Amino acid sequence: MQLEQILDRFSEGLVVVDRQSKFSNSSRNGIKYLPGLSTIYEPQCAEEVMTWWKKTYPKDFHNLKNISTNYPYPEARANKCDIIFSSDDQELDNAEWAIELKKIAFLGDNGKNNDYGPSKLLSPFLKDRSLSHDIIKLKESKLARHKAVIGYGFDYTISSLDVALSKFPHEVDRIKNAKKTVKSAGMPGDKLEMKPLLDIADFIMEKLDLTKPLVTREFKDAWHHPLGGNGTVFAWELK
Repeated sequence: MQLEQILDRFSEGLVVVDRQSKFSNSSRNGIKYLPGLSTIYEPQCAEEVMTWWKKTYPKDFHNLKNISTNYPYPEARANKCDIIFSSDDQELDNAEWAIELKKIAFLGDNGKNNDYGPSKLLSPFLKDRSLSHDIIKLKESKLARHKAVIGYGFDYTISSLDVALSKFPHEVDRIKNAKKTVKSAGMPGDKLEMKPLLDIADFIMEKLDLTKPLVTREFKDAWHHPLGGNGTVFAWELK
């Protein structure tokens, strides 16, 4: 299976996960988040995407038993890989793909700025548990024949937040916070989108010679949460 097909499935599956997810998470001080793709954690997303994929496209896989989430790294079993699977006839001890997921969130559940979003993609520091940390874990492991990091996040404009307000008129404070955050980003057209970050990250990946070229897909109409909407799913396959 090629990475492009995997992203095709993810771009479809993320919207279903957004709509159907039963996970209800909370902040560290106990404030409950609204449900939706933007507030579920990466291992939860991995579990729900793969459950949907197996049910919706079972013929993508030679054997549905050769799919797992939260799978231990053989070199350090306390570390878990988000997704591991084979679409061919090989079992998980010779898995086809190992994938780490990374959610990039520009906004918090309350619509205010999330300072951790860009660092989750670009930070070289272990403490940030960034995408680069995932690449190193995968690169040093014998977990699978092919390895990739897949990320996803919502894109925002003032127009998209006007749509949010029409769908969620009772969430005016959240959406007002979000508009303020988008405008403060200082990007042309009052946009807060994944593309500029991905361009920088892809440049870095190319310079370090760690990955194959960036692959992206769009996903649309993930409106379970008022700060949802349209977004980008992206991936790099490791060399």
